Amino acid sequence: MELRILGSGTSTPAPDRNCAGYLVRTTGKMFLVEAGPGTLRHLAKLGTDLKEIHHIFITHFHIDHFNDLPAILFAMKYGLPEGRGDLTIHGPEGLKENFRAIHQAYGNQIDSEKYDVKIIEHGDNSYEIESVKVTTLPMEHSAPAIGYRFDGANGKSLAYSGDTAPCSNIIKLAMGADALLMDCSRPDGSPLPGHSTTSEAAAVAKKAEVKTLILTHIYPDNDTTDLEARAAKFFDGIVIAARDGMRITL
Repeated sequence: MELRILGSGTSTPAPDRNCAGYLVRTTGKMFLVEAGPGTLRHLAKLGTDLKEIHHIFITHFHIDHFNDLPAILFAMKYGLPEGRGDLTIHGPEGLKENFRAIHQAYGNQIDSEKYDVKIIEHGDNSYEIESVKVTTLPMEHSAPAIGYRFDGANGKSLAYSGDTAPCSNIIKLAMGADALLMDCSRPDGSPLPGHSTTSEAAAVAKKAEVKTLILTHIYPDNDTTDLEARAAKFFDGIVIAARDGMRITL
């Protein structure tokens, strides 16, 4: 299983951190997770073939996680030299309404007669995409949000919190995973509702008994400290502070 960091930042502009975006490869599948502004450009920088992306996973509908979706759909329709297969977009309750709004705004710019787009809303759910088991649970954020867990047929697993405060569901979702990609928005002593601080992210990883903690969604004022050393005070496993363009193999 491989994770590529397309964007490890937040809504606050930072020169070295794009808004949220991740690429997950496992057992022959490639999943796009989140579509914050700039995701399409970062996919191009990695040389990603958009024809290989048949599933997009959105945690919630804040702009820094969602607003490159129309650009991605536009590129899939017009920017590919050949056709592609059908596309499924996954998200929390409200995805269908949000997609209708996008469709109303852009119409045939994102419609294609060559492939279908399927919209699926999830809450507390578990399903399979060929050889990959996907599990979702609601998270604790300022908007309806879910986290995802991907379990590949090779036995590797990755849980992703999206934006969330520490809660029982992210511990349950990540329990025993090889890696947890976790909201680490704020420095300790400066919390933000619906998000996690560095020590809170580490505490979640410890309770969930994961092997590796990957810190992401990092605000600039939490980017001035040694995040890995800080988190290591509360978590005994491997700690990685995400950086845009980073490749992590599980």
